[in-house]
Amino acid sequence: MINSKIWLAFLLAGLVLTATGYVDAAPQFSNENESVDYFSYFTVSDTDIGDALQGAITAYQGGGLGGNHVAMNDGLLAECCSTGDALLPADGGVLEIFLDTSVNTGGYNITSLVNTSGWNGSSRTNHQYVVALRTVGGDYVDLIDVQYPHATDPGYPNSMPVAVEHPGVQITIDDTMGGSLGSGIDAVRYTFNNINGGTSPEAFHEFDVFGTPGEALPPATTYAWNLPGLGNWHDGASWAAVDGPGSLPNGAGHTAQFGDGTNGGTAVVDAPVLLNKIEFDSANKYAIAGLGGVTLATDPTGPTDPSIAVQLGDHTFQTHVSVDSDATVTVADGAELSFDNKVYLNGNTLSLSGDAMLNHSVVGSGTVAASGTLGTEGDTTIVANLSLASATVDLDLRDSSSGATSDRFDVEGSATLTGNITVNVDLVDGYSPSSDVAILTTTGGIVDNSLSISLTGPGQGAFTGVGVVGNNLVLQVGGGGTLDGDYNSDGVVNAADYTLWADNLGTNNPLANDTIGGLITEAHYLQWKNNFGNAQSSGSGAAVPEPVSLVLLLLGVLFCSASGRQRLPR
Repeated sequence: MINSKIWLAFLLAGLVLTATGYVDAAPQFSNENESVDYFSYFTVSDTDIGDALQGAITAYQGGGLGGNHVAMNDGLLAECCSTGDALLPADGGVLEIFLDTSVNTGGYNITSLVNTSGWNGSSRTNHQYVVALRTVGGDYVDLIDVQYPHATDPGYPNSMPVAVEHPGVQITIDDTMGGSLGSGIDAVRYTFNNINGGTSPEAFHEFDVFGTPGEALPPATTYAWNLPGLGNWHDGASWAAVDGPGSLPNGAGHTAQFGDGTNGGTAVVDAPVLLNKIEFDSANKYAIAGLGGVTLATDPTGPTDPSIAVQLGDHTFQTHVSVDSDATVTVADGAELSFDNKVYLNGNTLSLSGDAMLNHSVVGSGTVAASGTLGTEGDTTIVANLSLASATVDLDLRDSSSGATSDRFDVEGSATLTGNITVNVDLVDGYSPSSDVAILTTTGGIVDNSLSISLTGPGQGAFTGVGVVGNNLVLQVGGGGTLDGDYNSDGVVNAADYTLWADNLGTNNPLANDTIGGLITEAHYLQWKNNFGNAQSSGSGAAVPEPVSLVLLLLGVLFCSASGRQRLPR
C-alpha cells in the first residue's frame, strides 16, 4: 500500500478532480497496490463491461498487437506485459474503451476503474494519465488526473534504486462514499502524458471498467434536419436525434427542426408524416415537398397543441398540410411562411401570426384566424370561416381583361373583422383600375366589428378608400364616395349598369358600388332602379330623369338586349 506521504502529496497537489455534469461523486484512489511479483499479486476481474471488452489504442509501440487490444481489458493480464514490451510510447498516447450501448441505450453507471501497470525494467518511468468519461450522445469530461511517482522520486517506498527491477502498480479509482463515478457513460478515455520528457516508454497491463447498466434512455422526440440540398424525410440519415435515441420524426409527440446546421434544402415526404411541431430557424430556405403530406396533431404526452414556428428565414410547404386539432403558426418579424399546397382544417382553427401566405385552397370547414400579415398569390378559395383581428391583407392587383389574376380571397363561409384592419395593395404591370375591386368575397357575409379599415401600399393612390360593401370587402374607385347601383363605376347610374346587372344575374360575381353583395338577384335590380339617374356630385350637378323617361329608357334597353337576356323583373 502506498505510504501516507505519497497520499498526502496527491491531495495537496489537487490531483483528485471532480468532473461536472454526469459525475456522480468525487473520485478517489481507494487503493494503490505495489508488488515486485505483480503477476501473482495482481488479480483482475473477468466481469468488466464493454463492447466485446475491447479498447482502441491510438498510439503504442511494441508487442505487435495492432490497434485493438482485447487483452487490455478482458480480465487477464496483457500477455505483452510479461515480456516487457511497452504499449505506449514515451511521448504519450490515448486509450479509449467503448461500452456497448447497443445492448443498453442508456449507457452505464460506472462504479470503479481498475488500472494495472508496472515497471519490469529500469527504463520504465512514471505512471500518469488523465481519465475522462463520456455520456451517451455527449462529450468527454475529465474525471481525474492520475500521477503516481517514479520509483526514484523522493519519498518512494524504500527508495528503491534505479537498477532494481521495479514493481507494478494497481490503482482503483472509485467513490469512497459508495456512489458511482458517473451515470449514462458510453466510453472511458485514458490520455497518457508526455512521459519523462519523452525519453522512455511505459507499460500498462490491464484496464478494467466496472459498473451497472443505466436507465434506458427514452426515445427522442426532437430531430434536427442535417442534410444539405435534397433529402428524403423517411431516411434516418437525414436526421440527427436531439434528445435521445431515434431515427426520424414521425409521431404525434415529435418535433422536426430545420436550423442553420445545413445550407437549406428540400425534405421530401413520399409517405404521410405525423408531427406535433415544426420549427424553422435558418436564413437558408427550406421546403417540405412530396405527395405524402404533413399532419399536425396534439402531443398525447403533453398534451400540447400542434404548432409551426418560424424564427428566421423564408420557408414553404409544397406538400399538403392537415391539422387534426387547433393549431398555431407563429412567424417572427422579417420571416415568412408560405403554404403552396392545400391546407385541410378538418373543422379546426388555424391561427396565423406574422407574415403568412395562403397560396392554395383551404378546405374542411373550421376557421382561419389571422392576426399578422395574410397574403396570397392569385384567387384563393377558403372553404371555411375567416377571422381578421388587427391584421394586414397584402395583395397584388392585375388587369383581369388581359387574362391576369389579381390576388383576392373567396371565402365560402363568413368573415369577421375586428380591430384595425389594413389592406396593403400594389398594382402590377401598369394596372390602373377603372372600377371598384372586390378583394374579399364571402357567401356567409361579413361581420364588421373593426375599429378601422385603412388602405396602404404602393397602389393605394388608385382608390378612394376601402370598405365593406354587402358581403364583400371592396377597394373603391371614384371621387364622390359610393354611388349605389353604379355597377361600372363610371360616375352615373344608367343603362350601362343595368346591362352589367343582367349579364351577371344569378352569379356571385361582385359588382362595383353594390351594398347588397352575394348572389346577383332582383334585389340588385331594385338597387339600380332606385338610384337610376344619380351621378357623382360635380360642379354642374346631374339631372334625375322623370319616371316617364325611365320607362322609355328601359324599353329601349330591353329592345336592344332582348336576345339572350333574362326578363326584367316586375
